[in-house]
Amino acid sequence: MSEYKALTLTECVDRLLKIKRPLVLMHARPDGDTVGSGAALCRIFASLGKDAAYLPADPIPERLAFLVEGLTLADSADGREAVSIDIPSPGQLGRLRELNVTLMIDHHEVSTPFAPHYTVGGASSAGEVLLGIARALEEHGLFTMTPEIAAPIYAAIASDTGGFAYSSATAETYRSAAELIELGIDHADINHRLFSSKPREQLLAEGFVASKIKTAEDGKIAYATVSRSERESLGIRIEHFETAIDVVRSAAGATLAFVIKETDRGEYKASLRSTEKNVARVAAKFSGGGHVLAAGCTPGAETMNGATDLILDALTELLQSDN
Repeated sequence: MSEYKALTLTECVDRLLKIKRPLVLMHARPDGDTVGSGAALCRIFASLGKDAAYLPADPIPERLAFLVEGLTLADSADGREAVSIDIPSPGQLGRLRELNVTLMIDHHEVSTPFAPHYTVGGASSAGEVLLGIARALEEHGLFTMTPEIAAPIYAAIASDTGGFAYSSATAETYRSAAELIELGIDHADINHRLFSSKPREQLLAEGFVASKIKTAEDGKIAYATVSRSERESLGIRIEHFETAIDVVRSAAGATLAFVIKETDRGEYKASLRSTEKNVARVAAKFSGGGHVLAAGCTPGAETMNGATDLILDALTELLQSDN
């Protein structure tokens, strides 16, 4: 059992209101959910009259920079109270791990809380959780939703549901999206920026990963690895490999997929996907977390081959299980 309290929605709202100088933390290798929901939370704080700033564990990818335009990027905690969003475990805090976090807002079914937390495990995204918080603030007459806040929340939801293509997009998710669209956001432009506009480096990264796909268990497991030396020889930064897992998971016949990337610090980070099996169970074995069909972890290995063998063995066992 976690030593940190699981908060109700009311308790979460109360804690947010008591924070004077908020610092919104975004997880390592930022994706559209942590950036979008983090940007929206900064704007919610600002609407409440608070001096908010954000601090990502890693630089925000160029394609997501539009979400944080006009917001304050902090250099350090600088006396601020940290609130994390879309961060399921201390490992995802990266370089921010030593910060004292006041509040965790999350949506992952499998997580390792590191602060008092408001977690809605069945939500499609942190963006959807934040929308619920925004509704509660509105009900108390403390806040009014605007298109400027609705847009990054929509981006967060769209990003983590793969453009509403994943099974995590429930009927409630679609209702939430409709609610945000009705506020007048340019959802078509957001979708284009998230899914149809990629820098040349990202396209090259996806092509490289496609050329490296391997399979196991009669094609039911597809995987690829990207070492630091390979990235450096290509002249492509790790952020441009963010969508590598989407390339691998599209291999015909594969029900399980993973990508392992070596970071600039020499760590091996694994992204796991499934069409039916609970990959969060595998991630949990390596101090990771996530959702039933999408999870991530850092396998404890000193080499890429070692990390690959650990994940491949674990997924093979999962494939042969009843869960």
